Amino acid sequence: DMTKVKPVRISYPLQSGFPNDLFNRYHPRLGISTKAIMYYDDDGPFYSYKAALGGFELWKRNSNAQIGAMARKLDLNGRQEEERLSILNGIGDRNFISHCPKDEIRYNFNEFAQFGARMVLPSGSFLHSNYLACLWHPVFTELRQYVQQHPVNPDDGTVSAIVSHLSGRAPKVYSRRINESQENAGQRRLLEDQETVTVKESSSRVNNSTNMRWEGIDHAG
Repeated sequence: DMTKVKPVRISYPLQSGFPNDLFNRYHPRLGISTKAIMYYDDDGPFYSYKAALGGFELWKRNSNAQIGAMARKLDLNGRQEEERLSILNGIGDRNFISHCPKDEIRYNFNEFAQFGARMVLPSGSFLHSNYLACLWHPVFTELRQYVQQHPVNPDDGTVSAIVSHLSGRAPKVYSRRINESQENAGQRRLLEDQETVTVKESSSRVNNSTNMRWEGIDHAG
């Protein structure tokens, strides 16, 4: 019953004595007692209660998948595109696409993925607590070290790749905006236009960062 006040535990790994490492937010020794974990970066973005509730409802129906609101598009190579066409039946977020050592993928910052997302950013994402032990399994030690040492610390793409391969599910996406009335329609359109302009205007400044993201995600995947 979401109408009743219930305690919410907010966990800060740094305050719990963990080193300054992005991957520590997924550490099983944080002692998470709930099945669902909702993640936020310290700088957001943060979403409304109704948007987050929609994400939680989606997670309850798909608790073995990673759920997020900030989806990102990865351009697949030829082999992966053939795999995608052979297994998908009109629903882009039902199955994951495998990533093998010889596959090369690209982080596409020009297009915003919706239901064809291959990864989601941490803010507003939901993950089952059972995955924490998997993410910190010794077999992934080299990946965690790579995330820590890489300039852009690609923990987001790494977690999405690991969870997708373990579950056989692609990330599922919920809307981070709720249009409650026609009164907000104009403002929402303006925000979307501004986002589009921002991507175009800032593209020249983020080329170097994007190249590092490509490298990080390709190696982490």
